[in-house]
Amino acid sequence: MLFPFSLLCASLASLLCAGALSLSRIRSSPEFEKIPRNRLAGLALGTFALLWCAHEATPLVSDSMVKYLYPLAIFCAWVAYMFLDFLLARAIGALFILLAHYFLFESFALKSPFAPSLPLLCLLMGSFGILISGKPHLLRDILRRFQKSDSWRISASILLFAYGVVFLSFGIFYFGQAR
Repeated sequence: MLFPFSLLCASLASLLCAGALSLSRIRSSPEFEKIPRNRLAGLALGTFALLWCAHEATPLVSDSMVKYLYPLAIFCAWVAYMFLDFLLARAIGALFILLAHYFLFESFALKSPFAPSLPLLCLLMGSFGILISGKPHLLRDILRRFQKSDSWRISASILLFAYGVVFLSFGIFYFGQAR
């Protein structure tokens, strides 16, 4: 039941981002360029991503070390807050990687008529997350492109809308299968 709900939430978030991006008419706003460097939002999202990663790493760690995973995740979030730049961009990249892994893992055994499309979208989402985590200044550069070019903004809106529609259709399909 959690998997279809998470697909529906991802669909809603993607559709909201597509709508906000397509309707935005921001031209050269310094506040818009500061979004990837937002430290408090990056700390919140990064802490969530690190705690989720610690939960996923639990089977890989010996039983005597499991009790250290969650405090270590919180400590790593604090260290990232103190020393890293572009914290929100890195947290968004980590969240994309974790979401791609979760969607692939949960949809692997489920049968659907368009099964290859979800792994392909997850591959693209995870690859974009790796790219943004490795070079977080690229998210700032992408936001600058959105400010300067209508074609970039419209194409990104179409891509986000396609993600939203695919996640919505898979969420509805899997929600119907879960009952």
